[in-house]
Amino acid sequence: MVPLREAGFRVTGVELSEHAATIARTRHNLEVHTGTLAHAPLEGKTFDAVIMRNVIEHVPDPKGDIELAASLLRPGGLLSLRTDNVAGSDARLFRALWYGFDFPRHLTLFSPETLTAYVESAGLEVVHVQFSLVPTHWIMSFRYWVSERQGISSTSRLISPKNPLLLAIGVAIAAAQKAARDSGRFVVLARKPMAGSKRVPMRGQRPER
Repeated sequence: MVPLREAGFRVTGVELSEHAATIARTRHNLEVHTGTLAHAPLEGKTFDAVIMRNVIEHVPDPKGDIELAASLLRPGGLLSLRTDNVAGSDARLFRALWYGFDFPRHLTLFSPETLTAYVESAGLEVVHVQFSLVPTHWIMSFRYWVSERQGISSTSRLISPKNPLLLAIGVAIAAAQKAARDSGRFVVLARKPMAGSKRVPMRGQRPER
């Protein structure tokens, strides 16, 4: 939020954690409401953009929150959603030991197809789906696998993102994933249609599989 404010935008935040919200208010003088999007005092406000980074997987009603976010946007406004990809090759390989599960903090897991469907059902037009470089998913999933199968402590510093060799391997694998549009995290960018405009599917708006 701070970089956006420094770029000249007026920003408003909603944060589930009271501790994090307090830090944002006291240290950075930001307008941050504690609680869920549904309970934030935003009625009657419209926004140029709503950004939800690693949020949608934590909320109890993701479909409702996406619909509410869409209602807060002005015509032409943008919604950006970033979350882990349950359909990525790392998730398919490691299954229950996949780092992105993060149970019980992650309540709902998404693929690009399912999140895109949620966004479109809220009346938004998908602009693009972008895949992220996430080597940590591979390293930490491998760490869980080693702990489960080999009995090595899951706190071993040898198998961690701080190990330069493992990090280099993780980056190489994650880069190949990203190029194949199959990585462990992705971003959906969507736009609220202008008033009276007809919805025209954008070429390439669906993620390539």
